[in-house]
Amino acid sequence: RMALALWFSLALKWTWEASGAKLKVFLFKFGFISMVYFFSYPVLFCITGFFAPYVRQKVVSLGQFLIHWLSLILLTRMFLSRGEYFQVSTMNSSFLPGGGISVLDKDE
Repeated sequence: RMALALWFSLALKWTWEASGAKLKVFLFKFGFISMVYFFSYPVLFCITGFFAPYVRQKVVSLGQFLIHWLSLILLTRMFLSRGEYFQVSTMNSSFLPGGGISVLDKDE
């Protein structure tokens, strides 16, 4: 997991260096949520050392469930709402002729 977090942070850094201002806002949020996800298990593993042995497995299981659930909710909101990802992705444009005008962007 730590190697995957390192690889992800390097790829995120390279993408950050080649991106514009709008994309950097999205990448910061995406990177933060992803790093919380990657480092959740090692942190939980260290924290469980303070608990009694018969409770440790329950603490790790519950902690992992909550971290996965929170990560899933935050990533779902990030990718499916009209936030930074919507602005920097192709979801904000249309491939159809006359696609410069979006029904969703009309001011009424």
